[in-house]
Amino acid sequence: MALSWTEFRAAANALGPFQRGLLESNDPHANAWNWRWEDAPAGHVLQRRLPGWGFLVSRNNTRFVQAASVADPSDSQWEDSDAEAGEIPHIASGGRPDAAGEASIVFFEYHVVYSPTYEAPVLYVYAALPDGTPLSTDALQTHLQRTLSVHGPAPHLISQDEHPVLGTPSYYLHPCETARCLALLVGQTSPPLVKLLAWFSLVQACTGMAVPPSSAERTHAPNEMKKLT
Repeated sequence: MALSWTEFRAAANALGPFQRGLLESNDPHANAWNWRWEDAPAGHVLQRRLPGWGFLVSRNNTRFVQAASVADPSDSQWEDSDAEAGEIPHIASGGRPDAAGEASIVFFEYHVVYSPTYEAPVLYVYAALPDGTPLSTDALQTHLQRTLSVHGPAPHLISQDEHPVLGTPSYYLHPCETARCLALLVGQTSPPLVKLLAWFSLVQACTGMAVPPSSAERTHAPNEMKKLT
């Protein structure tokens, strides 16, 4: 099931009031849902084709990661990152994985970018240690594979490419099966927000953000939302 750019943009607009509703009702999932919209840099090539071009971003998500090493600052995949263009913010406190690979605190930043090719949202992932050091390539890839393997082997779901809006290196979940999976959860005539929440349910193993059970009431689509929660 394809999701148009207009539907994705409408769903992103509706996500703000949805999140405020979670906070106002003291929903236990409210603190985990901190998505906001970020516009693409002025003059981006896709702005004419997709008016309002940009992406959803969720920052400073604390996770525990089993990792034996940290990134080498000279690792080329992290060069040329731009703080004003969505880089993981520097957070001054300790916490590095030791040689034994014990769990360490890692701050994750998630971006949801619309793919015109696949007509679906795509999840991009950045991760850094509390001192601002990017998580090593091996550690990040291992963590993502481990979280996704809960639902079975996932060797080809994770890829690395340039962020389509920011131009920075990033890992992402490949969207080749997204449309087919969405079609199992919602219908073509479902409200845009319901479609976006259905997509969030597909990637929650990676983000750790469960779709709140109260979504059925907030989206006025109880039958469809039952499949997601």
